[in-house]
Amino acid sequence: MWVKTIVVLPYLPTTDDLLEWELSDVAKSTGDLKNSYHVFDDEIDYILEFIESGRPRNKRRHSKLTKIHHRLEGVNCPICLVDFRENQKEIRYDWDLRSVEHIISLDFGGVTNEANSILICRSCNIAFSDMIRGLLPIRVTIHGDGRIGGKKKKGDSKRKRIRTPKQISSMPNDWKERIYKQYLFQRIVVHSVPLVKRDLPDLWNDFWENKLKQIEVSNRMMIKNNPDYIPTEPDFSRLDIL
Repeated sequence: MWVKTIVVLPYLPTTDDLLEWELSDVAKSTGDLKNSYHVFDDEIDYILEFIESGRPRNKRRHSKLTKIHHRLEGVNCPICLVDFRENQKEIRYDWDLRSVEHIISLDFGGVTNEANSILICRSCNIAFSDMIRGLLPIRVTIHGDGRIGGKKKKGDSKRKRIRTPKQISSMPNDWKERIYKQYLFQRIVVHSVPLVKRDLPDLWNDFWENKLKQIEVSNRMMIKNNPDYIPTEPDFSRLDIL
């Protein structure tokens, strides 16, 4: 039995926050990061407590995501700066598709609402997911009839996906620090690429490795569906990736 807790919504950094971070010294340790980016402390504490509790994640609300997608404004990705491609109600896999990202991901205890959403391109979105995937054990499905794993039954509203106490206790000793840095990276990069390149360079490089792989995968999938497809040519010269 899990006790329902209050969900923490993400803090929206101000221009003063960004200026303060830009003027701060280079972060050389986790302690330095926490001193500089303390405005995210409540979110971090909530995420770590959520993971450690083993509570089931919130379900992905596709109809709600569609409404949020229409309400949010934006013409290009705040990370890689590519102009968004619209999907025009088709099932598509373009790397530059306009997509909604949960700021606090569902796997970190986030919810699907506008306050917890931001527009980024599809390949940046999947790159985030790929980075998170390697940090936590895969959730176990517990069905309404008590079964663990196996096929789901249609209409099983009591089905939940959790991490078991055994899975949680077997996580590496540094898991909290790794989750902290990953979340901090995702929070900062949508506001300032120079800051993550300066303070979280390893995660910046890891992010781009995942993103470039995803661009290749997306292009292959689209060309397979339509041999005449012409993908958007990636041009990240303005970012100075390395």
